Amino acid sequence: MKILVVVDNEYFNDPRVRNEVEIASKVGHDVTVLCLRFGKKQKISLAASDKIIQLNISKPIKNFLFGLQNSLPFYKLFWAYHIKKQIKILNPDLIHAHDLYMSKAVHKAAKVTKTPFILDLHENYPAAIKSYSYANGFPKRLLVKPAKWSKNEKKYLTYADGIVVLSGHFKSQLIEKYAALTPKPFLVYPNVVNIDQLLSYETTSSEFHGEKSKILLYFGVVGKRRGIDVTIEAVRDLVNRNYDLKLMLIGPVDKAEKTEMHSLFNQEDVKKFLIHYPWKDISEIPKFISASYLCLSPIVKNEQHESGVANKIFQYMLFEKPIIVSDCQPQVEIVQKHQCGLDFRSGDSIDLASKIESLVNNPELAKKMGENGKKAVVSTYNTTSYKKAFKAFYDEVWQKSKLQF
Repeated sequence: MKILVVVDNEYFNDPRVRNEVEIASKVGHDVTVLCLRFGKKQKISLAASDKIIQLNISKPIKNFLFGLQNSLPFYKLFWAYHIKKQIKILNPDLIHAHDLYMSKAVHKAAKVTKTPFILDLHENYPAAIKSYSYANGFPKRLLVKPAKWSKNEKKYLTYADGIVVLSGHFKSQLIEKYAALTPKPFLVYPNVVNIDQLLSYETTSSEFHGEKSKILLYFGVVGKRRGIDVTIEAVRDLVNRNYDLKLMLIGPVDKAEKTEMHSLFNQEDVKKFLIHYPWKDISEIPKFISASYLCLSPIVKNEQHESGVANKIFQYMLFEKPIIVSDCQPQVEIVQKHQCGLDFRSGDSIDLASKIESLVNNPELAKKMGENGKKAVVSTYNTTSYKKAFKAFYDEVWQKSKLQF
């Protein structure tokens, strides 16, 4: 089939989208990507059979229009125009659009030609936007209208001919909430990893030569929503009890919490165990994982984080590290099913410290959990394992849409 992939971001910044494009190409589809470019040249490393169309727009303008889309329709009209234009040129059999907020624009563009489309939910967006500082402060919330996303969710989901979700848990939640979605084809596609790509990167570094402390690693956005304050408290407790630990954080600090987080980082008893890198390229992440004793995903338990598992979980597992996760259901299911780590009560630094302590004191168990995690990724949680499922899903959506029309 000819497939038009639509993503309102720079293509090369989203590993989930890149992995799905690669899967679609490998099963024989002709893929074209329609995405944004924020005013700079990007290296294009797609397969020869793939194509990419980049729409130039400055990031501040994109963010401004995006934030206003519940008040003014310019962002939806921008996308509907460009999608409709590509439908006329490419005549795709199927459109694969990413994120809930793209649904109306795709529906508007595709309804005349009756081109079926798939909606790929990267997160529980109505829940996510409730936690975003930019959307909820006065007076921005009056224009952004975050509550409107919950009201529009059902309509936007029913526009789609098929839906991709991060976890079975999230699928069950949506169907329970909206019975009208029951007949629609669903594909559960976690943020699985491209094993060949990750294993091609260097895994050793002289930077960690002679490091005696056990390194606890987290990478991703650094903020309270991600449980970093709780993690620091847990590690501080253990260090004060003479455990030789270092907490390594890789990722930018949440803009709304910079003052608070940097104040925490600069406390004297925190500085002695904390290492923070604001950014590292994905090609460098394997060496940091490899240098770590265990890895963390301490995200706060909420509706948004209950929708799926971050790709960092599978990256940790691939490099044989035991993981400690908060009790968000999709994370707990992975850890318990594969015996690859431990879970703790979200927001509870004492429970987290206890779980870290148990693995630090039992290196044999930690090693076994790391081995279990790698086996699970190699056998299941990788892009190659999902090729058949994707092909069957695309075929089902296309065939059902033709019967309807």
